[in-house]
Amino acid sequence: MTMTIVPLGEPVPATFDRRVSPLNVCLCTLVMHYAEVAGSSLARALLDLTQRSAGPYEMSLGELRQCLVRRGLSDAEEYLSDIVGGVQYPDDIVDLFADFDRTINISTSENEYSSPIHRASPFGVFLREIVLAFNLLPFSGVARLFDEFVAFCAQDSGKPKPATRLLSQYVHEQIAAIQGRRLVASIGHASYGDTEDMIGNLLAAGCADAIPQIHYLRFLNCMYHKEFAGAVASLHRFFDRSGLLGGSSPQNQYALLSLSVLHYTFNNTLLAKQALNECTRIALQYNDSNCLLRALSMASAIEMDSCQSEKATRLLLRSVYQVIVDGVHNPNRAAIASLDAENFLNVASHLLQGDFKVVWDRLHSSLLCLDNLSHADPEHYLVQTKQDGVRSAIWRAISNRALESIYQDRQRNRVPTDTQVHSLNATCSKSAPFETDFCRVRRRVEDLLDARSFSNALAVADSLREQCNRRRELSLQAGASLMCIHIHHRARAALQYVHFLLQCGCIATHMQSLTLNLLGAINTAMVHLSMDAPELALRLLKGAMPDILEQLPPDDKARAFILVAKCYIRLSLQASSASAFDRAVQVLAAARQWSDAPRQMEIAYYLALVWHHLGRRDKRDRYAAEFNQLRALSCR
Repeated sequence: MTMTIVPLGEPVPATFDRRVSPLNVCLCTLVMHYAEVAGSSLARALLDLTQRSAGPYEMSLGELRQCLVRRGLSDAEEYLSDIVGGVQYPDDIVDLFADFDRTINISTSENEYSSPIHRASPFGVFLREIVLAFNLLPFSGVARLFDEFVAFCAQDSGKPKPATRLLSQYVHEQIAAIQGRRLVASIGHASYGDTEDMIGNLLAAGCADAIPQIHYLRFLNCMYHKEFAGAVASLHRFFDRSGLLGGSSPQNQYALLSLSVLHYTFNNTLLAKQALNECTRIALQYNDSNCLLRALSMASAIEMDSCQSEKATRLLLRSVYQVIVDGVHNPNRAAIASLDAENFLNVASHLLQGDFKVVWDRLHSSLLCLDNLSHADPEHYLVQTKQDGVRSAIWRAISNRALESIYQDRQRNRVPTDTQVHSLNATCSKSAPFETDFCRVRRRVEDLLDARSFSNALAVADSLREQCNRRRELSLQAGASLMCIHIHHRARAALQYVHFLLQCGCIATHMQSLTLNLLGAINTAMVHLSMDAPELALRLLKGAMPDILEQLPPDDKARAFILVAKCYIRLSLQASSASAFDRAVQVLAAARQWSDAPRQMEIAYYLALVWHHLGRRDKRDRYAAEFNQLRALSCR
């Protein structure tokens, strides 16, 4: 059995809070200026800037100054320039935050809510959050902030960025980090002895904080060259040094996971289980769901190979319930689907090797895992349907037509017929079963849309919406209205779904649902774009983007990013601007991290379109080939 070793990665400096960024330091400076002048124009500008600072794109100093000048805030721009120009040494950063702290104390000592930055105001909360995060930084963190601040100011001034660090302690840490990166890159490309020499030099550098990670690098080198005895010894040294530096750390669980793999490789099942138990304990302590799922999956595999199928099934179920406890959001569903897909790929590999006994045990545990989850989470029927499609494709790939047809039938049977849709009100109770059938109807609508039967899909969705209205199920009624919006969008009838969009807005206001408001913003932007108003769509999406990134599931995040890219493409075609095309490429690249196969196909299409307009035939052909490949897979 082959297991994957999970590396720790390169040595890193001390923990650094990204909230304490140069941009946020500048914004805190403007908040301090606002506490003195209390202008309404400055308040509106600061409210917009502080919200945008939490997004994925960081504004430069030049863009910040231009924004202030455009809003007629020349006094604030001059105040910011004076403060920024006075930061010449790390001590100036400390003094600046001391001024922030004094401003907070003055506002607190005055009458409640009399100060513009009182503790309940958005600017007061923002300033206090940044100051508290700065107070927790170690000395190396302050030095790092100063270096980033100097580079941030040098971007727009034309000055060369500082080539060397100003503090010897931070230089020492950076040298150790660079050596560690070179060492990681050498593993697998250099001989065992050469890499050991580099490890010895790194130990001789005397960077005490990095010693545990150096021993872990030695473990990786030993594993690559199959020096298992040295690998075990290096891992034990890693644990010893980690204990001297403060006990358990978020890195230890991955080393324990690797140690259990080593023990299992040596056929020492008892020690492997002990290491997995400790790995599970630390993963639970640090709330590391990824490591916990890996550990439980490996424990299940060990029990399965020991012919303990019932215990293996319980471990699989425990991993599933752990994900349910964490929440029922889409990333966790993806983790469950990944866990089940890994199990089923093992089924396929054993089937190809002719080991049929293992096949049926693993297949049974996989199906049991999904069935138990479907009872705990009715909406997971959608994931089950997709899993049946994946299994059908795997059986087709290995030319087993009988099992392929079985899973195709399972997939079709999960979707109700039109007659069942119209009789939902008579057959469903008032709680979870109705929500279950709601999800089945949604899947039925998707199937009708794939067949381009828009009128039938709309009839099914309208029937469901009427039933939700009669039952006073506001959340499900909003979901049915969103379903109608999706149908009209697929049918390219943008004006037809404005009515449903207004209904969703009323329900969102009544329920005070931020998620529904954000989905309404995305769909409103789609209307603007279809009416050839990309500027309005882009403005709406940019304003809602911080909340979209925080609140919505990955698929909706990807949809919002793709919509932003389409706005940039439309603007670039109207104005013949290459800069808008470049922004579209950046946004589409960012959307890939949340996308499933259909979204990836859409992203590939728009990337090919952008590179075609930019005249880059090589990249256009590459993404066009990716689009055709994904489309061929989706049509199977």
